[in-house]
Amino acid sequence: MHTNMDPQLFFKDKERQGFFKHVLVLLVSLFLVLLVLANYGSIVDLTSNLSYTIFPSKKTAEYEKLTAELIALYGSGKPEYYQGSFNDSGTSNNPAINNYSARASSAGENPSGNYIYIPEINVNAPIIFGGSTDGKTILDQLKLGTLVYPGSSLPGNGGSTVIIGHSSSNLPWQKYGRIFSSLPELSRGDMIIVSYNGRKYSYAVDNKITGSVNELASLNLTNDLILGTCWPIGTDEQRILITASLVSN
Repeated sequence: MHTNMDPQLFFKDKERQGFFKHVLVLLVSLFLVLLVLANYGSIVDLTSNLSYTIFPSKKTAEYEKLTAELIALYGSGKPEYYQGSFNDSGTSNNPAINNYSARASSAGENPSGNYIYIPEINVNAPIIFGGSTDGKTILDQLKLGTLVYPGSSLPGNGGSTVIIGHSSSNLPWQKYGRIFSSLPELSRGDMIIVSYNGRKYSYAVDNKITGSVNELASLNLTNDLILGTCWPIGTDEQRILITASLVSN
């Protein structure tokens, strides 16, 4: 028996099928996006490793470039600048200067209790004390917090204390990948607290300076505290420096 279908019902049925089809496509697309985000780190690492495998000199060149920029901007990092903090073998006499372990970092610990706190931009992070200006070493250490640059003065010892941190990483598994991304929001007079060896040092922001590595290096800054990170945020083309003066300890 042949039954004629109502055209209106037919088109409504087609519209319903089309609607569910679009919803299905949207859900699948959303699932794929979430899947990519969840495994973004592995994808990036795989891509980078593949790139470095094909072009091994690329990785070396990037590290060498970073090392040269760090030395030009912040100094050579000679251990003797730590005012006796290192012994003849090059090992630190001060436990606070020793590198944190990745295990402690992954556990969310701050073994030494040293940290930097900037209430105006909600920064509260461990302070690592570096003993090498090698670009790769510093990148590894910055995964664990902020870093007192090798060769700069320790808090309370006079001279300039230089603390650097990441600003450009959007990678969700890097807890401190954007710790200094809000430095541009700081203004003159904002407070920066550095806790070191059980004492708190309070600094007031003096100035905010941006420019190329060469431009900033030529300034020969001698402020009590200098915070540094990449600029513009999201790139490593230039640097931004925040200078501050010690107001209490």
